[in-house]
Amino acid sequence: ISLNMSFKNMSSHKWLSQEETLAELDRDSEVEEEVSETENNNDGDPDYHESSSDESEDTDPESAMVPPSTSRERARKLNSPLQPLASNSDETFRSKDGNITWKASPCMNQGRLSNSSVNKMVPGPTRYAVTHIHDIASAFGLFIPPTIENIILQMTNLEGRRVFGEKWKELDHVNMQAYVGLLLLAGLYRSKGEATSSLWNAETGRAIFPATMSLDTFHIIARVIRFDNHDTRADRCKRDKIAAIREVWDKWVEILPLLYTCDAQSSYAWNMQVYTGKLPGEAPERNQGMHVMLEMTQGLRGHNVTCDNFFTSYRLGAELLKRKLTMLGTVRKSKPELPNEIAKVQHRSVHSSKFAFTGSTAVVSYCSKKNKNVIVMSTMHKDTRVCTGNDKKPEMILDYNSSKGGVENLNKLTATYTCQRTTARWPLVIFYNIVDVSAYNAFVLWTDINPMWNAGKLYRRRIFLELLGKALVTPLIQGRSRMPRVPAAIALIQSVQAEGHSASLSVATGLCKKRARCNYCPSSNDNKTNITCVKCRKYLCKRHMSTFCPTCA
Repeated sequence: ISLNMSFKNMSSHKWLSQEETLAELDRDSEVEEEVSETENNNDGDPDYHESSSDESEDTDPESAMVPPSTSRERARKLNSPLQPLASNSDETFRSKDGNITWKASPCMNQGRLSNSSVNKMVPGPTRYAVTHIHDIASAFGLFIPPTIENIILQMTNLEGRRVFGEKWKELDHVNMQAYVGLLLLAGLYRSKGEATSSLWNAETGRAIFPATMSLDTFHIIARVIRFDNHDTRADRCKRDKIAAIREVWDKWVEILPLLYTCDAQSSYAWNMQVYTGKLPGEAPERNQGMHVMLEMTQGLRGHNVTCDNFFTSYRLGAELLKRKLTMLGTVRKSKPELPNEIAKVQHRSVHSSKFAFTGSTAVVSYCSKKNKNVIVMSTMHKDTRVCTGNDKKPEMILDYNSSKGGVENLNKLTATYTCQRTTARWPLVIFYNIVDVSAYNAFVLWTDINPMWNAGKLYRRRIFLELLGKALVTPLIQGRSRMPRVPAAIALIQSVQAEGHSASLSVATGLCKKRARCNYCPSSNDNKTNITCVKCRKYLCKRHMSTFCPTCA
């Protein structure tokens, strides 16, 4: 379960000109994202409009996805100046538990983080990612490197020998990559819930599936794919509920922060956890939201963390400040650290705001409509500034709206082209999720490094997944000797193998910058050439070359 948190670099502030602001308003004229008390509850949102059920079916789902930071909310903030809200500086409130004294006006000793506490790193791909990405397949390969692939291959072959005995044929990395490529292509064609056999159907299926491997081979791999040793699993499961995939999961999660500097715009999955509940016999975990937040933000410094009301608390804000992190999030009205004056909405006018401050934390209660308020807590904001527009939203809520929703947007995007298949094995479900998130993260890296790649198209991610899936299955197709019965698949195999053979010859020729004497001609002939053998790299003249078809080669 990934957490509904997004990270914002506190040193990055982009100010837009009036023309840029109008352009962003035009581009996002149909996007409206407002704060709500809960992430999935829009009852208190005066600007929320339910989408029509008559929406065109031809609309590409990717084009409907909204980035987590909506430029319209940011543009509204820029167009409407912010001004401090007058308050009674002498008024104080006591929290419900009586442990915290809140003031109606900002404390004089409040201030921004020092320069040494602000992250100077620019959000985006790390230097390691930039230097190791040269094509789409290499971008995806950074997330499932040979260390992870070898574990899966080793455990899968072990399970295959246990189930099928001597009949089992060892899988290699080409087979495993082709299997993952077919999963991605199945997700690309939106076949979740569709019978797998229909993808191999001669009439209604796709030729690339039977061209890559038979349906039986695909089912066998799905049957035996494993991520740990089955013989030692029972003992490990006593201490860890996800022992069946723990090693692969931990290695994969360790890779995520190494390739990208986290931000609040791209929905890049920078860190993830699997919620497994409590072990049998253990007491329920207290302050779970705070513990999870502190674990997920380990290693961050100089960022602001935006979270929902499951995580936000006064104590969490104090702990994050010790790590040079600030917090911004909605708060439940029942929190004991809140004063009753903040939670009450009776006799409050619509679009009114009520603030409360301590030495490190600010809270605002904003009435979005009659008898409905939203409470936001922040350790980043230090004043009572509100927007001068008609809705008079506080700056805290504007910033919350502009940075929330990263995880929700990631879930929407991965669900659109998910590779999930129907299965009763939960470790395989986690593996499917690893593939989905890795493919999206690879897309973020690729488009950040190559911003002009298909820049004018709204379905760039669909193109990316199609090219990625084909790149992963191509090596297996090129080495396939037995042909399927589907004519379209046969034609595809012959086409791919012919292209691969031509590419091999061209690569071999291109590697030879200088001409050399043919290795099979007498030295007296001095017959020089720049053509070499694909395998042994010996120089060959046209007389000693042989031509083979892709199948015989």
